[in-house]
Amino acid sequence: GAGESYSVLRRNFTRGLNEASQGALYASKYVGGLTTLRDPAGSGRQPLMPVDAAKQRAALDMLANEVLSTDSFNFPPAFLRRMAVSTFDIEDAKELGRGAPPLDLPIDQQVLGLQRGVLDTLMSPAIAQRLLNNAAKVDDPKDALTLADLYARLHGAVWSELKSGKDITLFRRNLQREYAARDAGALLLPRGSMPADARALMRVDATKLRSELARVPTRQLSAEAKAHVAEMTSLLDEAQKAPIVRQAI
Repeated sequence: GAGESYSVLRRNFTRGLNEASQGALYASKYVGGLTTLRDPAGSGRQPLMPVDAAKQRAALDMLANEVLSTDSFNFPPAFLRRMAVSTFDIEDAKELGRGAPPLDLPIDQQVLGLQRGVLDTLMSPAIAQRLLNNAAKVDDPKDALTLADLYARLHGAVWSELKSGKDITLFRRNLQREYAARDAGALLLPRGSMPADARALMRVDATKLRSELARVPTRQLSAEAKAHVAEMTSLLDEAQKAPIVRQAI
């Protein structure tokens, strides 16, 4: 029946999202990737080689376009209305109990979990250190995917509405909030393992983002998006001021 078909659709969606998460994790390994060989000395092959920059950029483009862009999870409203846990389905009824009303699934939070995993990896101290080290391992620095390249690509994908003037939807606000928190966190709570160059680049990124937020034509945004822009502005302002306050104490 209708309830069964919706439940099957919902389970297929969840399964597909899990597979997409695994694919994103696999692609993330290319960014800052390093090929290690165990050849004996004199073999002619070098034991540490960064993954080809073209492959790293292709993986980063895939993540930016398929996971972090405005079109990544642009679900039609009719599709979202079908994403419910239904008591008409035997498996769902076991969890809810017969007669319980259908539950609306927090699809935005499921998508955010996937996106959070990508940001956790790509904005991590480990990836930052690897990209910095890899740049020194290539003969021509222009052949390397740099840490600045990575942050610029992420910034452009996550905050594209600030230039396009489009409204900022729930799914996008969730993602942008996660990104801004990482920028602010690098300034407020600098982890000892985060390379100094990465913190410096994230400070520059935060300053750039703050400037972009100030130029957003908020009159065409929804009330939620206006509040979001104001909140992100406040977050970055507080983060930028905090280091100065600590140094003065």
